[in-house]
Amino acid sequence: MKAVKITTDGGKEVVELEYGEVLRPLQEAVGGYIELISLRHFVADMWVNEDGRLHHLAPNPVATQLWARENPNAEKLLGDVIVTGPSDEHGETLGLMDDQVAFLLAL
Repeated sequence: MKAVKITTDGGKEVVELEYGEVLRPLQEAVGGYIELISLRHFVADMWVNEDGRLHHLAPNPVATQLWARENPNAEKLLGDVIVTGPSDEHGETLGLMDDQVAFLLAL
């Protein structure tokens, strides 16, 4: 399944995840414990480092811009993030559709 990692310097890369085996790769992508931000209009989930402020992580302007589309009063997101598809009926994280990947890479 496809996901997109967005780094604090604006870099974007496609990441391949295995269905049912996403916790460790998500934690590695954000550099710590994960926190979910649901992107309802985009039908996706964004995973951030839940301790970003505590660890003084750098701001992520691209991820903040994406989150602001959902929540105009959004706080700045910190650190690298990874965007996946939503969860299925079993609570397992799904991958992104090809058009979602293309949109994210174009941000």
